[in-house]
Amino acid sequence: MKKALGKTIESILALVVVIIVSANMAYADPLVTMACESANGWVGQEFKLKIMITDEDIVNTAGWDGRIIYDPDYFSFQAVSAGDLTPAENTFAFNTPEPGKVIMINYSTQLKTISGQGIIAEVLFIPRLVGDSVIELQNFTFSDSTASPIPATLDSGLVLSIKERPTADLDGDNDIDGIDLSLFAKAYEEGNPPVSLAFLAENYSLCTKSSMQ
Repeated sequence: MKKALGKTIESILALVVVIIVSANMAYADPLVTMACESANGWVGQEFKLKIMITDEDIVNTAGWDGRIIYDPDYFSFQAVSAGDLTPAENTFAFNTPEPGKVIMINYSTQLKTISGQGIIAEVLFIPRLVGDSVIELQNFTFSDSTASPIPATLDSGLVLSIKERPTADLDGDNDIDGIDLSLFAKAYEEGNPPVSLAFLAENYSLCTKSSMQ
């Protein structure tokens, strides 16, 4: 009798653990994060910032709004557009009430909902100054067709490292690629390299994760 009771309790506890784990997995919040798309990080060269839903699907959202905060001394805002997770029939709008702030809103006038992961907006900037500067996401909210909030986690910002346009663009095509490396190798063999190999190598990366919490 005691053995049977013990096995029953063990089975109940195991079931409770499974239910708790399943509930936590089912209700994990999607993550709102950023990634940048650029061959390099040069002053004057436009780059694209992608705002994305990752980690978990956003479920049955009919709209969202949020803002991007940046230092206007370092970046010149150019444009913003809806991403591939935003249906074409939705209304997407933005406002720039002051330098350093872009407010975006997306909603469905027909109360249609979407679910999944992907890009919700793409923003274009041009770097203006050399140095490191942070771009942040703020106050992003998502709602369903009844205007009830949908939980989501907001990621930390991106630190962007901006450099002067280097002379390592040896072929003048506004990029440092295999052609430039070939030209460098040829010049190096001839004993007259235009730049150092270290200088050539350090002009690739633009975006890194912010250490800010």
